[in-house]
Amino acid sequence: MKKIDVFTILSTLFTLWYLVTACVYIGQYYIGLNFMSLLGESIAYPIMWIATLGGLFSGESQVIIIAWLPILSAIIGVLGWFYRKQKGKYFIIFPCLCLVAPLFLMTIIPSGTSIFAFTYMAIPIVSIILLFSWVTFEWLLIARGRY
Repeated sequence: MKKIDVFTILSTLFTLWYLVTACVYIGQYYIGLNFMSLLGESIAYPIMWIATLGGLFSGESQVIIIAWLPILSAIIGVLGWFYRKQKGKYFIIFPCLCLVAPLFLMTIIPSGTSIFAFTYMAIPIVSIILLFSWVTFEWLLIARGRY
């Protein structure tokens, strides 16, 4: 019977954090939203603090988080897969797809084109879809009580 373990919690928290980070990044740098004026300082400040790791990655350096977090999801997936004695291959497949999909997007789209700039916005969206698939599949299997 499938039960909630530390990797279930880690994958869920990681996905939620990546969602907040990606929304802040896309909202600020591609849509042009000002979260402070939109949500108010008391709500927007904690969200920005969480998304930028306490201001460590603020401004344009936030792209570093968006680019490197799929590697962290793959590490969580691999550790969870080994911890579960290699049961549940989905737990390693979705994070690895999350890691490979942005690289694939960057290689198939020629640089210097107008769609190449759009790729930077598509990368977090593809990662969010794959991470939510990862977590949804995990929780569905827990609800059904099997691997």
